[in-house]
Amino acid sequence: VPQIVTVTGVNDSVSDGDVVYHIVAGSAASTDPTYNGLDAPDLTVTNIDNDVQSLVVSSTALSVTEGGTNTFTVKLAFQPATTVTVDVSRISGDTDFSVSDGASLTITTSNWNTPQTVTLEAAEDADIINGSAVFNVTSAGLAIVKVTATEADNGQLAGTAGNDTFLVVYSDTDVTITLNATNLGAFPLTTPLTMFGLGGTDSVTIIGTNGNDVIQVSNSGFQVNAAPLTLAGIENVAIVGGAGNDTYQFDADNPIGLISLDEIGGGVDTLDFSPTETIGI
Repeated sequence: VPQIVTVTGVNDSVSDGDVVYHIVAGSAASTDPTYNGLDAPDLTVTNIDNDVQSLVVSSTALSVTEGGTNTFTVKLAFQPATTVTVDVSRISGDTDFSVSDGASLTITTSNWNTPQTVTLEAAEDADIINGSAVFNVTSAGLAIVKVTATEADNGQLAGTAGNDTFLVVYSDTDVTITLNATNLGAFPLTTPLTMFGLGGTDSVTIIGTNGNDVIQVSNSGFQVNAAPLTLAGIENVAIVGGAGNDTYQFDADNPIGLISLDEIGGGVDTLDFSPTETIGI
């Protein structure tokens, strides 16, 4: 009658793969000379590892402020059998994003469950669009983890060292902003914008909406219907009203450069001056 021998695998938290063991059977001891001293065959058994190793990240979606950084962490799901190297790199999207720290991580058998920090950086750029990029977290033999970073644009536009020309068109409704060499496209009324001239003779043209706009000029900058527009290092500013009845309010000791006014859509326009110094218009 066959007698059963049970072999039990002991569970552990180490991702060491399947391990082969050999069970050695000793010689039989019996008073029956027929069986005494017979050597049973040895057995080979495989301990199937149930610890599926994987990369564990603290977040797969991050918001990074333009000109700033944000972080996520990486660790392993189980203790590795040997040292593991993890690489983090941008694979697509906005090139303003980069890995400023933690591009290569070393995970050992002792620190495998200690989160290691990866720092993503979003450089200042010349647009006001919230860009995004995808980063791959990789290690040999493990599934890739993707982390998406989205830029929180700070609404700052910087010119070049040459003569730059910008066109700011305020929209009646929120729309997507596009940027090329001279045109920002339509700009939502509720979004603040800061523009820097870095050299040369820089010009900005501000076009209001088709409603009754109130365009204010003060020491703190410009406003179109309470939407702030800050200009620095800009030599020439042109303000163009829309089709409604527009009001231009000047209250500035030292407004930026030369200001010109124009009207493209008709309507009755009002100029309100209350400066303490002479303004060139």
